[in-house]
Amino acid sequence: MRWIQSGTLAVLLAFGAVSASAAAEDVDEINAIIRSLAPIIGQTESLPAPTTQRTPSLPPVQINPVLPTAPQPTVSVRVIEVQTPQISIVIAPERSIELEVYFEKNSAQLSGTSTATLELVAKALESEELRDSRFLIAGHTDASGTADYNRSLSQRRSDAVRNHILRNFRVKPERLIAHGFGEDWLKTPDIPSAAVNRRVEIILIVGGS
Repeated sequence: MRWIQSGTLAVLLAFGAVSASAAAEDVDEINAIIRSLAPIIGQTESLPAPTTQRTPSLPPVQINPVLPTAPQPTVSVRVIEVQTPQISIVIAPERSIELEVYFEKNSAQLSGTSTATLELVAKALESEELRDSRFLIAGHTDASGTADYNRSLSQRRSDAVRNHILRNFRVKPERLIAHGFGEDWLKTPDIPSAAVNRRVEIILIVGGS
């Protein structure tokens, strides 16, 4: 009986070590997300006013980093204006993360692996560094199927990500805007049907209505 108890204790201690290691990895991932998405001092103040027309690319803006870990004293950030059905916003694609969020083919149902990823993202969004910022949840597809279908599917997937975060975490709805781009922003234009084109991104919003 004592051997069984000792063995159980050893297993519990080992499980505790694994749990602590996993928790440390989660903290590292959350911090990495924060560093990728954190706003930059002067970012919104330096941007031109958005228009109702989509602008493919606006001039880069020289700005100072807000995080002390940033390697450069100034950073050049490319900004893009996006017209969603609701509002016109300006985003900084270089202040973004690409999520490993998976869906079944032609489905907007999140997988279990995806919900674990979104938990880390939500914790980052609740952090002091990000809690005052807004973000675009951008859905993308490959070029299989029609453009209209791909746009609809990507919208449903970006909506699924937004809804999951709002339903399970303390993130204000006005901070997250979901928009599906379909096949408009392929990651590998030379291989339009590649799986890497099917993705969801979270991008910092730096201006707009």
